[in-house]
Amino acid sequence: YPKDELSALAQQYPVYYSTDTHWNDLGGNFAAGLIRSAFTGEIAAYQIPDYHYFDEDGKDLANMLGLSEVMPERNTVLIDHNDGIEVQKTETIDHGTIQRYTSTAPSGKKLLIIGDSFSEHFLRSAIHDVSDILFVTYGQLYRIDPEAEAPDYVVVMLVERNLHFLVSGFS
Repeated sequence: YPKDELSALAQQYPVYYSTDTHWNDLGGNFAAGLIRSAFTGEIAAYQIPDYHYFDEDGKDLANMLGLSEVMPERNTVLIDHNDGIEVQKTETIDHGTIQRYTSTAPSGKKLLIIGDSFSEHFLRSAIHDVSDILFVTYGQLYRIDPEAEAPDYVVVMLVERNLHFLVSGFS
């Protein structure tokens, strides 16, 4: 639960959207580094990756106020991974509640993410560490067979207001 670390990082870098409650790709990248350290046991100082901004209408908070067109998002960033790893979304089930991504990362490892919309920004960096990610969201866990998937790692991200949807998949 890296709340304090993310808050400190947010003082210098755009790790959260300005018109949304979510972290952006930089916040998700920071979380991916923490998870990588937990899995490998190697603690590394966080290095801000190369990134660039792009224009986008306001997000959730601006939408709720009906102001998304007049309150543009100023913290939409895209990380330039520059690692030569190719990433591809290879499967989408039930309007995106289950997604599979593959990459050319040399690890050959498989990650199962059980999460919510915060997880999407996490997986954009995590897929550079593993070769396969299966992302299951909002109570859809019953639709997969975790044993058959045989993940090397499992990450459960519980940071969304819709927690009851997420945990319903565990019953």
